[in-house]
Amino acid sequence: KKTMCCYFVWLDENRDKIRNDYFADFKGITDWSLENKKNYYISKGLPLEKVVKDGKPRIASLVTTKAGIIWKSLSFEERSIYEEKAKMLKQNTKQ
Repeated sequence: KKTMCCYFVWLDENRDKIRNDYFADFKGITDWSLENKKNYYISKGLPLEKVVKDGKPRIASLVTTKAGIIWKSLSFEERSIYEEKAKMLKQNTKQ
């Protein structure tokens, strides 16, 4: 099994926090018409090009899309923590 890159180490540690912080209201929404879906994406800071039709989106897709946006906004110092963790994981799997 291949070791995780720094992004996936970070994602593993932050997936639940992202789901809870940004998408706690997801289960309560019943109207996923195209217009409401667009408004939801805008309110969460998600790209509208992902909205192509009405219907309920997959929560995993929303979380990983938001995670990618957050990851790109992290500073070098914040990312370096996870680069070190990924290196440690890689070293531990070689032993």
